[in-house]
Amino acid sequence: MAHEPSTTARRRRAAARPSRLLAVLLALLLVSPAALLASSTAIGTGAHADPDPDAEPVDRVAGEDRYETAAELAARADGDTLWVATGEAFPDALAAAATGDNPILLVADDHVPEATREAASDLDVERVRVAGGEAVVDEAAAEEVAEAADVDDVARRAGDDRYETAAAIARDQAVQTTEAAYVATGEAFADALTAAVAAAEREAPVLLAAETTAPDATLDALDELAPSEVVVVGGTAAIGEDVAEDLADAAGVAAVERVAGEDRYDTAAAVAEHRGVTDLDGAYLAAGDAFPDALAAAPAATAADDALLLTEPEGLPDPTITELERAEVEEVTLAGGTAAIDDAVAQEVRATLDLPGTEALTVSFLDVGQADATLLDSEDATILVDAGHWQRDDVTDHLEDAGVDALDVLVLTHWHADHIGQVPEVLDAVAVDEVWVQPVEGYDSATDEDARAAIEASDADVAEPRKGDREVVEDLVVDVVGPGEDADTDDVHDANVSVRVSTADQEASVLLTGDAEAPAEARYVEAVPELLEADLYQVGHHGSDTSTTEGLLQAVDPEVAVYSAGEGNTYGHPHESVLDRLEDAGVEVYGTDVHGTVTAQWDGAAWDLATESEGTPRPGEPEDDAAEDDDAADAADCVDLNAASTDHLTDIVHIGEERAQQIVDGRPWGSVDELTEIDGIGEALLDDIQEQGLASTDC
Repeated sequence: MAHEPSTTARRRRAAARPSRLLAVLLALLLVSPAALLASSTAIGTGAHADPDPDAEPVDRVAGEDRYETAAELAARADGDTLWVATGEAFPDALAAAATGDNPILLVADDHVPEATREAASDLDVERVRVAGGEAVVDEAAAEEVAEAADVDDVARRAGDDRYETAAAIARDQAVQTTEAAYVATGEAFADALTAAVAAAEREAPVLLAAETTAPDATLDALDELAPSEVVVVGGTAAIGEDVAEDLADAAGVAAVERVAGEDRYDTAAAVAEHRGVTDLDGAYLAAGDAFPDALAAAPAATAADDALLLTEPEGLPDPTITELERAEVEEVTLAGGTAAIDDAVAQEVRATLDLPGTEALTVSFLDVGQADATLLDSEDATILVDAGHWQRDDVTDHLEDAGVDALDVLVLTHWHADHIGQVPEVLDAVAVDEVWVQPVEGYDSATDEDARAAIEASDADVAEPRKGDREVVEDLVVDVVGPGEDADTDDVHDANVSVRVSTADQEASVLLTGDAEAPAEARYVEAVPELLEADLYQVGHHGSDTSTTEGLLQAVDPEVAVYSAGEGNTYGHPHESVLDRLEDAGVEVYGTDVHGTVTAQWDGAAWDLATESEGTPRPGEPEDDAAEDDDAADAADCVDLNAASTDHLTDIVHIGEERAQQIVDGRPWGSVDELTEIDGIGEALLDDIQEQGLASTDC
């Protein structure tokens, strides 16, 4: 049996778990002052180091545009040569980026931006070098930058095209025979950008080639510089094998070394690994799909002895994640504004590297009777999972008490009336950005129709999440545990939307599986066990023995479990077998039928559990057969389709246990005629039911 919740402090285990999520600030307690708090339990108050309040492990260097961003990055490069390049195209700046920790500033085709002039005046440099011809950086612009930098030594390194310009910069860089030369495609920016840091580390130039052509300027430079090693950055789609052989011949080496991956992100990670460094203090992330903000990142990364990796605008590519973890990076700098690299990337970086921060999360398992509604709130995000019972109006009251006037996401685990019952009221009371629904075409009930109509009429975006999806919701991360492609979309329980919500560092996590039953749970354990482990577990299907299997419970390994059930419900929730399994696993159990709303608050170090009332969860008691017999006359008069237990529903002719459950799941019913929506009930069976006279929607 479940035990009285203990007030003993217990060490948290979450810190030992692999982390993929994001850092946040302290959240406010969701419940109103009036709800504070009949009992409170501290969970996980083990000793921990206080985080450095000044630490900012994920930084961003950005301005309003590419010129301001370059100026900000230039301030982090400490070389004595200032390179000036056009901000309208990438090749010239990339060749200059390989010259070490020398800052790069950008000019427009018709003027010198104010940010560039101001940055030049702040830099302590001895000379100015212009990358490219007068067609891209005219003399007036070069002189204006040099005057701002207060230097007289101004020279241009240029050729007739990008290949000649890169060769000219390489010659300027190499004062003697170079150890190595790097070659990247001149037709795209990404490979040359990440090659620049590796090249600068070895005082090697970056030259440019094409997929099918080794330009004469590049071959001549290799012949003149005579490097002992030629490193080609990028795959054969960027620089073909024939071109690689020409490069090797020109340099007089047996063969080139190729550093490449399956795409630009993989290649950037391969370049970082090629450097052979681990335990890096930091890494710079530049956008892999647009060059402007990334142009000046290489010198800043070189000056800091950091890696330079690429990211997609809204999430970390797998190769980047792998390299960040391999190099044991401790700090990350995003090169560019949010238009280039979304804040979601910063959040995922924190999660991936388990970077320090103060996370907070409040989870309120709302007391909404025999139904579900769970509110999750952090500093920046608010998520509601399910929306209570159709016969009650309490969810919006809870939201009002918690001060919630907007939801980032409303997750509807499935279309049953005890989970979507108050969707129209919620959508009317608060602004909702997104609604997540299960991939089920329809579920024929009035509540289902009302909920769908309200969603369609709202301004919310609608999504059908699938197993393995990950959504960064402000400062929370939601991993979708189910449904997968193997779910039965004709069964709303099997296709239940199950989610794991965590703070950035995954030290605080909660798993919510709605009414998913044993077959779905078995698939979760088989397919995504890494998404199941959580500190808090909302007991599946209100504590029914259809759910919370041994396999799932072992995978989740929770400290606290909370079931949502109505006091004295006719289903016997929670079932004794479920409470026994939870107790055997050493899990502290709370129930809304006993404790009212259960609030779990994570303060960055420990969970505090608070309830509205005290008590001990006990097995529910289905309607007593003897009492039913004593009241047989009343039972014989009327069976309410919208209120009767499954046992009572089977008193109706042609209604067995399976159809009784379908009736319960399909509530509310507007009339007895609607029973034809139940599988196997046609007009003939409906006539029998109506002739019997038990079934009603208004007993």
